[in-house]
Amino acid sequence: MAKETMMNVLEELIEAKLNNFDVTIEWHPSMQTIELTVTLFAENKENVALADKEAIESQENVIAFEDSVVLYNQTRVKNLSNDVLFSLPYEDKKGIQRAYLSALIETLQEVLVNGQDQLLDFLEETAMLSKIESMNDEEIKEYFQSLDENEKEKLLQILNVEEAEFSLEWDEKMFEQELTNALATDKGKEMVVAPKF
Repeated sequence: MAKETMMNVLEELIEAKLNNFDVTIEWHPSMQTIELTVTLFAENKENVALADKEAIESQENVIAFEDSVVLYNQTRVKNLSNDVLFSLPYEDKKGIQRAYLSALIETLQEVLVNGQDQLLDFLEETAMLSKIESMNDEEIKEYFQSLDENEKEKLLQILNVEEAEFSLEWDEKMFEQELTNALATDKGKEMVVAPKF
């Protein structure tokens, strides 16, 4: 029986666990990396102007936020970009234990679920700030008085943030727990080979 490759196992896990999300998987043979690119989408109902990392502003109806996870050959890759959500090394010819791939996808699923909620909150908060910035002092006072206590507290928190920005956050503790659980199974201990280059 042929050994499973990292690409095959990742595709299976993505299909099973991340089918509600936009995920692409790409093997870069020259760099010996596997890149999982995830994209979150959210409706920008208020058409609030948002700026990305390059300070390019947009007021699109639907915004997209993209991040990536990279698996890399630890023997051959020396300079890996820090501009990724998470990176995971694998051994040159041996590959990686299946448990690491399972833990990666389990954790990524939770990160994306939380990230989608956080992205929607970010848009709501940004829309609220934009609305307030367009008001005069009297209008702000009236608006504030019209809010219930929870809304007032949320607004005050938003106003205390110097610059709002959104990013996904990797949960290292969850990854370690998922890895421990996956390594406890015989299947989790199996080696999955790296793609051929």
